Amino acid sequence: MLIFLHIPKTGGSTLIPLIDWNYNNQTYSIPVHRKIQTFIDLPNAEKQTIQALQGQLFYGIHQYIPQDSQYITILRHPIKRVVSQYFYENVRKQKLGEPLSDSPIEHFLEREPFQAYTQLNLIAGGDTIEDALKRPLPVDALDRAKTNIESHFPVVGLIDAYDESILLMKRHFGWQRAFYQQKNVNQGRKRFEDFSKATQKIIEQACQPELELYEYAQKRLTSQLEAQDAQFWQDLKTMQQANQRFTALYKLAAPIRHTKLWFAAKRILRTLQGN
Repeated sequence: MLIFLHIPKTGGSTLIPLIDWNYNNQTYSIPVHRKIQTFIDLPNAEKQTIQALQGQLFYGIHQYIPQDSQYITILRHPIKRVVSQYFYENVRKQKLGEPLSDSPIEHFLEREPFQAYTQLNLIAGGDTIEDALKRPLPVDALDRAKTNIESHFPVVGLIDAYDESILLMKRHFGWQRAFYQQKNVNQGRKRFEDFSKATQKIIEQACQPELELYEYAQKRLTSQLEAQDAQFWQDLKTMQQANQRFTALYKLAAPIRHTKLWFAAKRILRTLQGN
């Protein structure tokens, strides 16, 4: 089973529809952490019908899966991720009709310190989501995360090399399709550089534990890309061109999206691609 560990604000909402397509909707999605136990409680016979598990997960959930599993994930520079997560809090509250917050990012990091090293915590993992998320950061978290990556993650992508990461996944897992439509992108928010110098220092200090993991993932991905043949880079250009065409068509199709005609067109395209 493929396990996509979706870390918030790392481009996962864009990848999930692509996984759905490549596994012909034989997927199981966990949109929020509190839904994890529902999956764990499924009978093994039902789990064995699932080809891909994706969503708000943690390293360690594979112990509740009867078949062999491999993980993938996408990482983002820790500072960029935590700033994006901070601004997304109000986006989420607006969607839920909740009062918006004017709390500064310093208070956000005091209230939820784990946000600054969520990527490290989730990949270091544990037996439960509680072990893997809101605990104090274990002393050996970095070593555990690196060991987990080397043993169970054939690809750890980076949002700064998104297309290359997706193409590596496509090659490793034999996916039919790699082009995508960007989803859930924050627009018009402040950047790290827009904060005061004092606030920048607070953010940098909070994210420090995760920076070494990110640097390790960068080196690992760079090494994987350097090992690719000429065909990989030609395929990357083809994929990026397909992305442009697909994005244009997706926008044009807005009036019929999620209608019977839309789903019929998807079925026809699956048939033409042999999926």
